[in-house]
Amino acid sequence: MNITSSSLESNTLHSTNAEFNDYFTTQKSINTPILRYIKSLTKTSKIFSAEIAILSHECNIIKDVLQVRKQHKTGKRMILDDQINLSQSELCQTIIDMENSKQ
Repeated sequence: MNITSSSLESNTLHSTNAEFNDYFTTQKSINTPILRYIKSLTKTSKIFSAEIAILSHECNIIKDVLQVRKQHKTGKRMILDDQINLSQSELCQTIIDMENSKQ
């Protein structure tokens, strides 16, 4: 396990925190306030890791929903999708046909 790297993965951070807590629980020479601070610090890092995982999952879901919303599947824009030149009468007739097919 390489704990000197710049970015820690979630599993590495979890195992390092567990070993850290185990080490300081067995040491009797550490003051109680310091030990409580260490436990609080490792618990906070575990909570932050969980929040990051949840937020990144929610962000991916939201990106997928927004991507689907951006794609036009029906309507006047879809009619013009592959058309380079349309005369006004052709455009009006296509829109009328589309609206009639909805009814």
